[in-house]
Amino acid sequence: MIETPKVVTRRKLLGAGALGAGSVLLSAGNLNVVSGTMTVGGAFALAGATIDLGSGTLDVKGAFTRSSGTFTAGTGTTVFSGTTAQPIGGGVTHYNLVIR
Repeated sequence: MIETPKVVTRRKLLGAGALGAGSVLLSAGNLNVVSGTMTVGGAFALAGATIDLGSGTLDVKGAFTRSSGTFTAGTGTTVFSGTTAQPIGGGVTHYNLVIR
């Protein structure tokens, strides 16, 4: 079964703590992970929005793609922790990349 991604538009996440989500499509607006962890249980797609990791952590369990938009790694960590092969694309530079 293919999971329908959650569409996030014009939302902002600030502060510590954890946020869990299934598949995520960021199509507009800004997402700031200042500290803490955002866990994406499926695919993460950046398509026109801006994400700033700050010193936070983005944990992705599915594919990671960027067709447009801006990914700013800051001093944050990007973790790929899926149980199967995870495609990673989009010409993004990660500050601290962890593959589990």
